[in-house]
Amino acid sequence: MFDAAQTLEFLKYIQQVTERPRRMDQQWHRRESNFLWCDDWEILEILKYYVNGPQGYAGDPPPNRLKNNPMFDKEQIAKQAEQLIAEFSNPEGVIQYFKERRTRAA
Repeated sequence: MFDAAQTLEFLKYIQQVTERPRRMDQQWHRRESNFLWCDDWEILEILKYYVNGPQGYAGDPPPNRLKNNPMFDKEQIAKQAEQLIAEFSNPEGVIQYFKERRTRAA
């Protein structure tokens, strides 16, 4: 799907988001019962789709925070990932979009 250099850029951005998560009051989020879904988690899942490819992502078990979470939908993540790469046509454009998205308030 992407070459090694492009994949590395996605991995670097995953690391940035992971190291500097936003507080829930600083990002879009939703709660249902004991479950939570937020913008940072969605961004991470889309980036993981790019890193692992469609088949790799489909077979990758979700992180503990998303196990049994009814708001987490791998098919929806895949659909969004494909739409974004079609719109921006390269990893740099997608990452820039996410950077701008993360600077917006909730």
